[in-house]
Amino acid sequence: MRQIIAYIVFLLNNPLASATLVVISAAILGLYQKYFRRSKTDPKVPATALLILLFPIAMSFAFASYITNPLMYYFGVETNGRVVSIESIPETYNERQVYRHHVIFRNEADEIIETSFKTSDFNVYPISNSVRYPSSGENFTLRYMAHAPSEFVIIRDETKHKLAELYQERSTLQEKIELDPTEKLYKDQLAKIELEIKELQGEEKKDEVETLTELDYSFEDIASEVTTVDSIHFSPTHEIALVNLRYKGYDGRSEDALISISLKNQLILNMLPIDAFEKVIGVVDNKLYLHDWSDEHLFSYHIETLEPVTLEPELANADWDPILVGDYLIKHSHSTNQNTVHFLTTETNYEMPQDSIQHMVRNHDWEILTIEQQNNHIETMMKLQSISDFRQYFNAILADESMTHKHNTANSALFHSQGKTEVNTMSYVLTNQMLEHSVLKTEFSNQTKRYDSHEVMGQEADGSLYALGLKDGNLFGLKQSLADNFIEIPLDLRVEKLDFENRHYDDGFLIASKNGLFKVTKDNFTITTIIDFNNLKSNQTD
Repeated sequence: MRQIIAYIVFLLNNPLASATLVVISAAILGLYQKYFRRSKTDPKVPATALLILLFPIAMSFAFASYITNPLMYYFGVETNGRVVSIESIPETYNERQVYRHHVIFRNEADEIIETSFKTSDFNVYPISNSVRYPSSGENFTLRYMAHAPSEFVIIRDETKHKLAELYQERSTLQEKIELDPTEKLYKDQLAKIELEIKELQGEEKKDEVETLTELDYSFEDIASEVTTVDSIHFSPTHEIALVNLRYKGYDGRSEDALISISLKNQLILNMLPIDAFEKVIGVVDNKLYLHDWSDEHLFSYHIETLEPVTLEPELANADWDPILVGDYLIKHSHSTNQNTVHFLTTETNYEMPQDSIQHMVRNHDWEILTIEQQNNHIETMMKLQSISDFRQYFNAILADESMTHKHNTANSALFHSQGKTEVNTMSYVLTNQMLEHSVLKTEFSNQTKRYDSHEVMGQEADGSLYALGLKDGNLFGLKQSLADNFIEIPLDLRVEKLDFENRHYDDGFLIASKNGLFKVTKDNFTITTIIDFNNLKSNQTD
């Protein structure tokens, strides 16, 4: 039965094949009537009967999608597909350009099927007046005919469909509010729609991850090369790394994604597509936090599986600028003097002055510190609320003989805070300099002037610095210790330029560039390749 249905769908969706079949059938019938009828008394099929038969066939072609879409939906096999590329073709429909979408999906035998559809096919079910086709790189649900895999129908994404309707309603209400800003009814309706939109966007993101997981397409199957790396993060146990990057697909289209990597097995585990409105803010307790600033929403995913993690509404509805440092999530808002600092491991809230965030948090070089150091710095900053708190901190620095490199800065800070009743900008700036060991950083910069360029990878709690230096294409490991010892270690590598993102952990550093993910040791700067982005196919297991 399903095989017959598949043939019917194929013929209706391919008029040329159907017309050829009709012509051949008519020719055979004509030959039969002329040469093979047994007697003149045998009934002869009149020409008018053939015309009557051809009329419903022709009408069925005109309304093919209304017949084939339900047939494919009810008799097809459901799976998930991906649009790999889109091209314009020399056709128009209702004075609109027609495009061909090239698609891949896996069948029941786990084989990859490559096929396509045109925007004039209207192969979306349920059928509606407005048809939305998936864009390039987008994943979608479909049902295909097992005996004719090239014939499939796209299952309409109800979440996206409802979102499109809500966006239209929101736009209409916003125009009404512009004309009558005092009308409370419009504002209440708009607030209700905004809540619905946020809920559906959360569902949409969750569905996207689930669909990608079901597709079972690896990053290596999709990406031809990595073009840039935006950030790198890792799990508390340092077993999983997460790289936020931009890649070019085999269709030539550039996309953004997050990939989770096993540092132990040196394998890419999973990937999560992200868009231009989303920003990765960090990882805490094996959970990735991502902020969509277009709709002020905070999402969370498990770092290894990239499966969604449900957040409490007060965190999910992020109408503030999230800053993640160590295990602390800062809910930064420019409209308040005090900002909430949420300690994610214990779900505890603290307060931090607006000026502390502006002059210290935002001007701190967090990437070169370990997570423990980041937590210590934030906790120090939160303790500094009044001018008295700052002066006590300055005096504590002066009393610590191990902090002699900070004493001049502490004396200057005491001088500028003398007689003040409120914390001034200078107190924030000088405190930040002491936390960052800025004196040692300056000395290190002076030592590295003979190099063409250098990039700091990490800083110890005592201020010691680690970096990579480049001179005449040769790579060097550099270290500046607290005892003013500058160490240079030549590395057997030649590179064109230093362009990477890095993370500091207790035993070494992780650095990621368009060439791959690497581990660097602290003792002798040994570089180990974890993943080679220049040869992605070699990272796959059999």
